[in-house]
Amino acid sequence: PQTASGKLFTVFYIFTGIGLIVGFLNTVARAAVEQREERRAHPGRRNRPPED
Repeated sequence: PQTASGKLFTVFYIFTGIGLIVGFLNTVARAAVEQREERRAHPGRRNRPPED
């Protein structure tokens, strides 16, 4: 970008993109941790379908 407004837009666009990526990675990491904790709490249930 060559104009000041174009440069400003680019900065906000980049920060928004970085925020979205960090939020996504945070969600994935939390799910992985929860899954690991669930496996440690119930080691025999690993491959069985959930009971109703």
